[in-house]
Amino acid sequence: MLLGHIILTGIVAAAAVGVIAYVISGMITKEKIKLKVNDDVIIKSINNCTNTITLEDLDNQTYEVRGDSISDDLYEGQMIYV
Repeated sequence: MLLGHIILTGIVAAAAVGVIAYVISGMITKEKIKLKVNDDVIIKSINNCTNTITLEDLDNQTYEVRGDSISDDLYEGQMIYV
C-alpha cells in the first residue's frame, strides 16, 4: 500500500511540471522577456521558424515565449537576469 502511495505521489509531481507560455506582440527582446518572466532564466533554444524562445529558470521551470520576430541580440545559452 505504501509503495502505491509513493508511486502515485511521483506521478502527480511529474504532471505538475509544465511549460508556461507567453505571447509577446512585436519583436522578442531581452527587455520584453524580463517583463513577462520574473525569474533569472537561461535561453535553452531559439526557433526562428516559429519565432519561439524556450527559457528555463534555476528551478527547472520551462517557459515558452512567442512573438512576431526575435531580436538578433538573443542567443542560446544566454542568461537573462531580472
